[in-house]
Amino acid sequence: MNRLSDEISLAAVTHVTTGEDGRLSGKFRFGDSFVGFGGHFPGAPIVPGVVQVMAAQNVAQDGPLIGMVLKRVENAKFFLQIRPREIICVSCRFREKGNETVAEARVECDRGVAALFNLIYLPERGKS
Repeated sequence: MNRLSDEISLAAVTHVTTGEDGRLSGKFRFGDSFVGFGGHFPGAPIVPGVVQVMAAQNVAQDGPLIGMVLKRVENAKFFLQIRPREIICVSCRFREKGNETVAEARVECDRGVAALFNLIYLPERGKS
């Protein structure tokens, strides 16, 4: 996954910014040769859901996650197919739920909301 993570970082077209409401956001553009398109789908590539989740992780890492590790993804809903060269905005809003930190992720493109999901982070073992 290191190569994929590296390629996602290289696809960032902006630095992560913080909005007035505390939401973090960043923009990404996956070019025709993006490694994540391999086999997804030949002749009609779309950005895989796992890449959208990893892009959200990329944005979320600038948030309140020191000593936290991603444990699961919840309530993932994918509404639109994202094509090569399409610019997407990935944003995360954070909330606490017990000992968890929830990053409410949103992926948008010019056509509307492409995906919604929650990234659930827990303290690393031995750091709680």
